[in-house]
Amino acid sequence: MSIEKFKTPETARRALWCFEPDAEYYRRLAAHFKLARKLCAIDSPKGVFKYRSISEAKRSQRLPGSP
Repeated sequence: MSIEKFKTPETARRALWCFEPDAEYYRRLAAHFKLARKLCAIDSPKGVFKYRSISEAKRSQRLPGSP
């Protein structure tokens, strides 16, 4: 990826958009989301749960590896 210089913030904003995506664009996009899923993985069971107190609900929402 090369470095680009912009004269105005508006031209920099426009450079972020891809108006004619190709197959390579979608491949890179899929790889981006695959990486994001690995980095922000939250393992939570599906369904609705009932708790007796707010503290019990908060305990069940802790992420793995957090204190």
